[in-house]
Amino acid sequence: MRVGLHFGLAAASIALVSGCGREPADTRATPTPTAEAVRYAGIELQAEDITLYLKVRELALERLDRELAAAERRRGSALAAIEELSVAERQAAELAGADWKRYTAVRDEIGHLLSLQRRREDARVLGLELRRAREDLTAQLAVARDAASRQFLQAQIDRLAEQIDTLEEDVEPTPSELRHAALLATVRVSIATQQGRFERIQRRAKELLQDARGTGPGKRPASQPQVN
Repeated sequence: MRVGLHFGLAAASIALVSGCGREPADTRATPTPTAEAVRYAGIELQAEDITLYLKVRELALERLDRELAAAERRRGSALAAIEELSVAERQAAELAGADWKRYTAVRDEIGHLLSLQRRREDARVLGLELRRAREDLTAQLAVARDAASRQFLQAQIDRLAEQIDTLEEDVEPTPSELRHAALLATVRVSIATQQGRFERIQRRAKELLQDARGTGPGKRPASQPQVN
């Protein structure tokens, strides 16, 4: 009887389901919420908010790109002059005439929505896997003869049903989230493009730092601290 694989799937999914109502630790495409922006939690996004967000981010990325290019030309201590994204964003917001508190609220709301969408997609995929596992266990239950196996299989089927119900409850978006998702859908490519640009800047900065410390490709110093 093939119950081991599905028992493992059911057990592993418990942690995923129990944590699906919380924000994930992954921050690849979303900035960490700031203390200022927390006060604006649940703001109602407008089309002009999205437009301003993209404008400020673009100005900030252009600034970082220029600073990194200058550091690459000068090497040495020039790398220390490169600002963090949040600093560049603040200066870009001032240049664009944006209210900083409103901007950080919009930025964090967008980050929250994007992470929510990723989590729901993960939940959708997990739900499909759980349903397949439940169907397989149900088929095994139909042919099981001894009471212990039937009891074990039924317990796993019941547990999977509970997890599937929990997933379906958690993935239901609110009306506000649906409105915001519709706004983001019109600029998703722009947001992804900007994120890709920022990640390239990060890689270039890391490579420049490694090169300055003598830990770049082809260099093998006797002892150097690891760059995270």
